[in-house]
Amino acid sequence: MTASARTQRRSLCRWTCATRVRSTTSTWPRSTTFTDESLSALIDAFHAAHRQLYTYELRGEPVVITNVRADAIGVQPTPQIREWTVTGSADDARKGERPVLLELDEGFQPTPIYDRERLAAGVTLGGPCIVEEATSTTVIRRGQTLTVDRWGNLVMGIGD
Repeated sequence: MTASARTQRRSLCRWTCATRVRSTTSTWPRSTTFTDESLSALIDAFHAAHRQLYTYELRGEPVVITNVRADAIGVQPTPQIREWTVTGSADDARKGERPVLLELDEGFQPTPIYDRERLAAGVTLGGPCIVEEATSTTVIRRGQTLTVDRWGNLVMGIGD
């Protein structure tokens, strides 16, 4: 099956139409263009669905489209994930140190701070330390480790 056939098969439009008395939702598993013919077919489908649900039609009543919902699932190419290309050691990514309160009974302790964007693949940090980036801060507590995998993910572990 081609991607285009798979996409067409998996897209649909839902139309909710109403008269003054009742409303009915019809699902059309194809794309629809607003033409006189397609609107006429939609109204006929509304009346047929109404007749099936309520055992009568209201052909003399105006039909109003009250809601249109389109759902589509498209096919996209698989993204190419690039390996993390940052090189260097943990010391190269170290920004400095500052007092951090990690345990109440220990008070503020000097804690190493690392720049996430400068951590190379394969680097492992032992806690306590902090890794900062523009949108997140990762706290590595005593007894935890953080390793940067080949994709640049931060992988947390417990123990050395």
